[in-house]
Amino acid sequence: MRGTKIKATVVLVAMLLSLLMPAGVRAADRRTEVENFVKRLYTLVLGRECDSDGLKFWADDLLEGRNTGICVAGQFFESPEYTSRKRSDDEYIEDLYTAVLGRDSEKDGRAYWVNVLAEDTRNEGADKARRNIFGGFANSAEFTGICESYGIVRGNFINGVDITTTARVDLFVQRLYTIVLGRTCDTEGMTFWTTALINKEMTGKQVAGEFFLSKEYGDKNVTDEKYIDDLYRTLMDRPGDSSGISFWKTELNNGQTRQSIFYGFSDSPEFLGICESFGIERGEVEKKAKNKVVCIDPGHSSVVAPGVVPLGPGSSSMKAADASGTYGRWSGLKEYELTMIISNQLKEELEARGYEVIMTRYDNTTPVDCVTRAKVANEGADINIRIHADALSNSSANGAVAICITPNNPWNPQTYQGSRALADALISNYCSATGIKNRGVSEQDDMTGNNWSTVPCVLFEMGFMTNESDDLKMADADFQKTMVKGLADGIDAYFA
Repeated sequence: MRGTKIKATVVLVAMLLSLLMPAGVRAADRRTEVENFVKRLYTLVLGRECDSDGLKFWADDLLEGRNTGICVAGQFFESPEYTSRKRSDDEYIEDLYTAVLGRDSEKDGRAYWVNVLAEDTRNEGADKARRNIFGGFANSAEFTGICESYGIVRGNFINGVDITTTARVDLFVQRLYTIVLGRTCDTEGMTFWTTALINKEMTGKQVAGEFFLSKEYGDKNVTDEKYIDDLYRTLMDRPGDSSGISFWKTELNNGQTRQSIFYGFSDSPEFLGICESFGIERGEVEKKAKNKVVCIDPGHSSVVAPGVVPLGPGSSSMKAADASGTYGRWSGLKEYELTMIISNQLKEELEARGYEVIMTRYDNTTPVDCVTRAKVANEGADINIRIHADALSNSSANGAVAICITPNNPWNPQTYQGSRALADALISNYCSATGIKNRGVSEQDDMTGNNWSTVPCVLFEMGFMTNESDDLKMADADFQKTMVKGLADGIDAYFA
C-alpha cells in the first residue's frame, strides 16, 4: 500500500534534524527507528507484515522530511487495503487505540468513542466521521510521544483540511524551527503556525520574520555572519557563499538593520519558490523603492554619435562622443544589441519592484553621446546604471567589473561615496546570482559618462564578449533573466 509523496525542498531539514538527534541515534540507527514506526502501522492498522517496497517508500518519506507521522498514519487508515477489511466501529476505535495511542482501550473509553462515531456518522457520513475521530486521536499527547520516540515530526490534523496539505505546511514550520532555532518543534507552536498559514491569517514571510525576531532567536546572540548564513539557509535554501556573506556584513556595518536585510532575502524569488513548494503564500514584496528613479543607460548604438566631448565639465581634454562597442566572438551578438536587451528587461523588472525608470535610449538606431547620456540621468534620477560588455584580445579574460569614479575625481567627487556603494552592491549581487567571475570594482576617472554624472553612477561591464563562456552565457535568453535579477537585486541592496 502506497500513498502520494509530498514534494518539497526539505532535504536540508532532514540533514539538520539528524544532527539534532542524540549522539547515538544517527544514520543507520535512525533509519531503523523510522522503519520500526512504519512496521508497527503495517501490523496494527493493516494486520500484516510490511513489504520491502512499501517499507522503503514510507521510511524514505519520513527520513527525508517529506511527510509527518499523522499524514502517514492517516493514509494507512484511509487506504483501500484498510477499508477493505470492513472494520466495525468498535474495531475501528480499537485500532485507533493500539496504533495511535499505543495501548489497548478501556471499556468505558471505547464505548464513548463508538457512540461519538455513530452520532457523527449519522450527521456527516461514515468517511468524514472516521476521519474526524482519527484526528482527535492523532493530535493527542500519546501520539506525540510515539512520534518523538521514533524521531519523526508528528504534524497536525486540522478538520476540513486534507492531511497531505497540512503535512506540507507542518514541514515548512518544522523547517523554521530546525534552521532558525536549531531544535525540533513543540506541538503547540507547530499547531499555532500551521493553522495561521493554512487559514491565510499569516504569510510565509510573516511567519519566518516572527522566528527571526523571536526572543528565543535573539537570546542566541548570533554573530552577523551567522545571522546572514541563517537567512541564506532559511530563505534561499542554501548555505551563504563567502562573497555574499561579506557583502551583507558590510551593509550591516554601514548602518543597515538586520530586519531590513531580512526583507531583502524574503522578497527573493528563491523564497517564493520555497513557499510555493510547501503550498503557502509568501506574501507581498516590500515596496521600498517608491519615489526612487533609476536611469538605465544601454551602452553604444548602431549609429555612433559623431565628434568629441569634454572628458568632464569644463575639461580641456576631449574624448570621442561615443564608440561602436564590441561584439560576441562566438554569439555574433553586437554589444549595443545585448545592452538594449538587458536594459529593457531590467526596466521591466525594476518597475515591477516599484521603481520609476528612465532610459538614455530606447532603440538601436539613435546616436547618443556620453555627455547627453549623463545629463538624462542628472535630470531627476537617483542613480545612473551604464550597461556594457567587455572585450580584450586575450580570449581567456573573463568576468564582470563595476567602474566608478575615484574619491579625488576632478569634476563630481561628491558622488563618489554613492557611486562606490552602488558599484559594490551591483558587482556582489550580479556575480552571486550569475556565477560570472567577480573582477571587483575599478575606480578611474577616464570615463566621460561617469565624470559628467551628478548622481551616483556606475559603468557595469557584464562579462567579456571575447571570452567564449561569458559570451555564450550573455547571449542565452534564460541566462539573461538571471543577469537582470542580479542587477535588480544589487539596486535593491543599494537603496536598502
